[in-house]
Amino acid sequence: MKIFSSTQGPTQVQRTAARVLGVGMNKVEVDVSRLGGGFGGKEDQASAWATMAALVAYTLKRPAKCILHRMEDMRMTGKRHPYSSDFKIGLNKDLKIIAYEATFYQNAGAAADLSPAVMERTLFHCTNSYFIPNVTATAFCCRTHLPPNTAFRGFGGPQGMFVIEAAIAKAAEKLNIPATEIQQKKLNGIFIGGDTKLAIDFDCLHDSPAVLLCGVAFGTPIGKGVGKLLRTVGRRIRPHSRFSLGHQNRETFRRRGAREEVELVTTSSLIN
Repeated sequence: MKIFSSTQGPTQVQRTAARVLGVGMNKVEVDVSRLGGGFGGKEDQASAWATMAALVAYTLKRPAKCILHRMEDMRMTGKRHPYSSDFKIGLNKDLKIIAYEATFYQNAGAAADLSPAVMERTLFHCTNSYFIPNVTATAFCCRTHLPPNTAFRGFGGPQGMFVIEAAIAKAAEKLNIPATEIQQKKLNGIFIGGDTKLAIDFDCLHDSPAVLLCGVAFGTPIGKGVGKLLRTVGRRIRPHSRFSLGHQNRETFRRRGAREEVELVTTSSLIN
């Protein structure tokens, strides 16, 4: 049996089809001639339609094809997981977040699909890039009457990060201050693994877009270092500066479009 499927998970299509047909996986070959849009949404969702065509072909001993109309596709296949969330946030007099509690209700749809894994990622990212000493996060996978929702860009991470940012925005609104004042207080004490602390002075950043750039750079170095996780201790990064972490084990990296240099001392590194 040879199946042509627009899927990001050929093995899952192979496994499902073999199970339905009652044959070994080695009797089913899956080929992806073209994918089209995916972004994670075709990891498991293609299995049902591919298996339907395979069952018809296997029973009738003739080629079979199953192509959904666009509107049928939109109604019958899963999308990004919607969430409903509740939160509590506590700050001290210095505007540092000292406590955070969040409850996430995930609309998983009628079957599990990848919902549990997406929910795990929501929990992993529920504090975004902030270090908060006291956190309680609870998530529920809710079964509903809708088509099973599935993977999509971010895989649950954006849903978790949105809630902490909403909590910070709400706190800032109540205190009548810019949200960036609270954000900078916690970015200044971020931990990126074990006992390694990224001690970068954010007091100079204020409302600069460099805050976002620096936050991305902590976990995913830019440019040639995309596949490399560098744990570093930095001195100071001035506002509105663009920089690349370049090659491994270099102690000095020159910023693009800036007169000065940012000196970073590499404490450890991982290469994917």
